[in-house]
Amino acid sequence: MATPDEPVAHYFPLSSGQYVIKPGFYRLGHDFGNGAADRRLFQLDRQFADYRRVKQQARCEDLDKYLCVTPEADTLAPLLNQFLIDRLCHEYPDRFQRVDTSKGQRLDCRLTGESLHFTHEGSYLDCHPAHQADTPAYRNGLDALALQIQEDLALVDLRGGQDRLCAIHLCQPNHWDPREKIGGDFAGIHQPVPDMARINARAAQLLQACLQQGPFVRFAWGIATDERLNHHPEPAPGTDHQQWQGRAFDTARPAAWLRVERQVLHGLPQTHAVLFTIRTYHIPLSDLSVAEQQLLYQAIAGMEESHRDYKGLADPTPLLDWLETLYTST
Repeated sequence: MATPDEPVAHYFPLSSGQYVIKPGFYRLGHDFGNGAADRRLFQLDRQFADYRRVKQQARCEDLDKYLCVTPEADTLAPLLNQFLIDRLCHEYPDRFQRVDTSKGQRLDCRLTGESLHFTHEGSYLDCHPAHQADTPAYRNGLDALALQIQEDLALVDLRGGQDRLCAIHLCQPNHWDPREKIGGDFAGIHQPVPDMARINARAAQLLQACLQQGPFVRFAWGIATDERLNHHPEPAPGTDHQQWQGRAFDTARPAAWLRVERQVLHGLPQTHAVLFTIRTYHIPLSDLSVAEQQLLYQAIAGMEESHRDYKGLADPTPLLDWLETLYTST
C-alpha cells in the first residue's frame, strides 16, 4: 500500500480562549495555514495507513457497529457514490483514476491498490482484488469509498421537509454510538450536548444554508489521554473499558492530546442531502505553542460544569496543573 507524503494539517480552534457552543462555520478553502489541504474536502497525508488500519479493525470487529444506513439511503447512494468518485479524482488525480468499463465505471485507488466497480449511475458492484477471508467484503459504495480516505462520512437526508441521518460510516467515533443516532434528526442527534437549544432551533436554516450556500468547515475539540482514534462507547472485545475510553489523566505519567475534528458540511442539491465529513487529529499538549497552551488552559478553566462533564473533564484540576507547568517552564 502506498503512503502519501503530505504533512498532517494543524488546527487550533480555541483562538478566543473560551469554550463556546456555536456553529462556527467557515467556507471550505478558508486559509488556516495548511496550504492546499485547507481547500480540500478530503485530506490524505502521511498518517493514511494508520487511519485505514483503524477502519479495518473496526470493520473486522463488528461492521454493524460502525456502518449504519436506513432504507431511504438506498435511493441516494448512487449519486453520493458518484459525487465521492468525482471529488477524489478532482482533488487527487495522481491517486484516483476513473475508467469507463463495459459494466459502467471503475475507480482505481492507487493508495490501497484496490479497484472499485460501479454502474454508470454510481451503484456499487464489487472490488478487485477480492478481500481476504478474515476481512469483511465491502457492503456498499459508502463502505468501499470510506476505506480509501481518512475521514468518516455521514449523510443527512433533507427530503420531505425534515432532516434525517440516513447513512453513516463512523470508525473513529468520539464517545458516541452511530447505532443510536441513525434515523434521528439534528436536535435528537445533538441532544446530549449541553446548551444546544439555540442552535437546535435554527437546525433547518443551518442545513439549508449548507445545502445551497456551502460547503462549510467547522471544528470541534476535546481532550484525550491517548491517541486512539476509535473511542466508541462500547469497547472492542477483550479491551479494558477505562483504558479504551482515553479519559483517565495519570499524574504519575502525565500525557494528554488535543483531539480536534475538522468537520465539512457539503450540500448535494441533486439528492437534497448534506454530506458530513469528520477528520480527527491528535496534537500532544506538549507540542502546542506556549500561547496555545495558555488559551487551552483558559478554555478548560472557564468551562461550565455541564460542559466539563460532557467532555469527560469532571475534575480538570490535575490536567490544568500539568498544563500550567508546560507553559510556565518554557
